[in-house]
Amino acid sequence: MLPIRSCSLIFRRNIWKFKRYQPPLVAPENLESPYIVGPYIRDRLPEQTIFEPRVRYDDVYEFVKQTDDDPVPPMKVLLLENVPNLGVAGEILEVPGEIARYKLIPSQQATYASDLNIKLYSDLIQKCLNNPDAPSSRLSIVTTEKLKSQFILVTMSSDTSWTIEPWHIRVACRRIGLVVPEYAIKLPDKPISGPNLDYEMKDFVIQITVNKNPRETVNVRCVVHHVKEKLLTEWHRRVPRTAIIPEQQTLLDSMPKFEPYYDDDEDKATFE
Repeated sequence: MLPIRSCSLIFRRNIWKFKRYQPPLVAPENLESPYIVGPYIRDRLPEQTIFEPRVRYDDVYEFVKQTDDDPVPPMKVLLLENVPNLGVAGEILEVPGEIARYKLIPSQQATYASDLNIKLYSDLIQKCLNNPDAPSSRLSIVTTEKLKSQFILVTMSSDTSWTIEPWHIRVACRRIGLVVPEYAIKLPDKPISGPNLDYEMKDFVIQITVNKNPRETVNVRCVVHHVKEKLLTEWHRRVPRTAIIPEQQTLLDSMPKFEPYYDDDEDKATFE
């Protein structure tokens, strides 16, 4: 048996509009008590006029409209739990009507932001406002989770001397679709300089702060690559993952990694 929470997602709100095929008959004023005999209306009293027989269509209706395809206007909801990409429990926000009506409210993740519900959940709303550990924005939770799993390839020159700076990380992030300002990037205390082929495809850890909120600081893995060196297939899945700065090796081992990739069975046996 499916849980109630899942079953509630099956139902959808819809309205079907119909109209009568034929307007209902109205008794004239001089007729005290007309009654229906089969498909005809007749006068009960013999001294009164008998109506012409008429086929009744009281049970026949014409379809007018159904509202399933009508756009649902935006709705204000009160979140009852943390919802990725939306917000945290106790937050009141406006969301597309389809999401509110068919996802958030049936799954009990949110409720209508009516005066009654706001009063009923006043403690939850106040807790959200006073919570110092609350996310800085509705997308900060998703952003931090995405950053934790990233492998940022920092491509450096093979000929010109360099030392990794925040703008190198900013450019590398842009290549994978992340916009990270330089003030949000903290490099290791030990500088990383090159060119040095010993650093090729080795890792180091930086810290990125989301929305200038120190509580949302994330450790992110970066990989050094020299531009003239061949970039191996599935480079982010190659093992072992070695740290450029030995002190960061334990931290790197505890960070998320992809499933290892091996060129052949012999390499796999070697690493195992």
